[in-house]
Amino acid sequence: NSIEDIEKAKVILVLGCEMNAEHPIMTLRIRKALREYNAELILLNPRKTRLSNVASNELIYKYGTEVALINGIINLIIEQRLYPRDEISDQEIKELIEWTKDYDLNKVSEIIKVSSEKIKEIAKTLSQADSLVILSGREIIQHHQNKDVIDSIFNLLSLCGKIGKKESGFNLLWENNNSQGALDTGILPDRFPGFVEVKEKKGLNFIQILEAINQGKIKAMYIMGSDPVGFFPDRGYVESTLKKLEFLVVQDIFLTETVKLADVILPGASFAEKNGIFTSSERRIQKLKRAFKPLDDSKADWEIISQLVNWMDHEFNYQTSEDITKEILKIYSSLSEIDEIKLEGEGIQWEVKNLSLKEKFKKADYQPLPEDEEYPMILMTGNTYHHFGSLTQRSENINIIEKEGLCLINPDDAKGMNIKSGDLIIVESPKGKVEVKTKIDEDIQEGTLFIPLNFEEIQVNILMDRDKPVDRVRINKVKSRE
Repeated sequence: NSIEDIEKAKVILVLGCEMNAEHPIMTLRIRKALREYNAELILLNPRKTRLSNVASNELIYKYGTEVALINGIINLIIEQRLYPRDEISDQEIKELIEWTKDYDLNKVSEIIKVSSEKIKEIAKTLSQADSLVILSGREIIQHHQNKDVIDSIFNLLSLCGKIGKKESGFNLLWENNNSQGALDTGILPDRFPGFVEVKEKKGLNFIQILEAINQGKIKAMYIMGSDPVGFFPDRGYVESTLKKLEFLVVQDIFLTETVKLADVILPGASFAEKNGIFTSSERRIQKLKRAFKPLDDSKADWEIISQLVNWMDHEFNYQTSEDITKEILKIYSSLSEIDEIKLEGEGIQWEVKNLSLKEKFKKADYQPLPEDEEYPMILMTGNTYHHFGSLTQRSENINIIEKEGLCLINPDDAKGMNIKSGDLIIVESPKGKVEVKTKIDEDIQEGTLFIPLNFEEIQVNILMDRDKPVDRVRINKVKSRE
């Protein structure tokens, strides 16, 4: 959906996303929809969020139970025949009925730890909505069943007759600027630009790259604008793996944890020092114009790549970033009717073309998370309201507002362990442990912890296991060192 669609939708459902922290500008648009267009906002999250005060309905479900929740809503809509029967026949939803029949209200209520009446209210609102937009973020993107969650959302929208309808649809909101543009232009290892499938020799994703390094199949690596040591799950594994390379080149604008391992460091230019284009989460392409000349010997990424290619006796005849923009617009069929002039100002939103829905519904079953007595608590991570990534920590003004990262813990969990706000605790997983101060927070569910990703002094990815669906931890209060 476009942002305009979102503003004018009659019902906006936010699932698995702390909008204020992940997408503050989109949050303003939601508030505008409520204020100016009388939209209704429903929040479904594993913890309370800051949009709670303007939501007409909020459901805090047990962590990881999204598929059961959505299937339960679907089953309820079918049972009460709340779907548009003039558009959808019983025969068309025959498979869906079969797939979701076991998700009766009482069973789902027990799984997600929410009252059946609450689920009924939300099912009724969604089924009766004239238009419905569903927004999902980090919790769904990184979910252990992310494909099943998305398939179940698709089933819900299809059942309610909202697929292909104006001001209705589903938006998966990427956290980083230009994530959409990177995907559009072929950054995925199994896709060419325009999401055209690679049918022969597919590339490797990052996990497979690390495996190949450990197998001795990859000897050198070139990392651009990414800090896998600082942010990728299983910090110890990533660091030890990169150290096995014969040659590591890192191109970045700061001295990150990954840069410290590099044999060669190439100084890139920041967003404020280069021209180009970026694509927002609504598929809007806009021009990026530099405000300053790059510092010292640093260069825009495309210039560094072009020089390397030319030095390796090949030719990249790009003189400016506009040359690359023209090539992108030329080779990507969805953008072929766009020229650079149209990108000025507010830019242009490209339309989705040549996409067909091969299947009406898709089977999605809930898979419960395994329990662990030794590590009983679930670790949740993400951004805070004032810090995003690692760059904001370099801002003195933001650090005045939020100077340190804290571990958020439910009052009942804290009481059981005699922990108070400000206490120093050790959070430990099978992979490692970190020390962090606590903050008692009623918005955090019992049995879960939240630790922000944004603070270099809290190396939270030490706790993470790349092979586990979720990270489980245990906590201990640090004894006085006096």
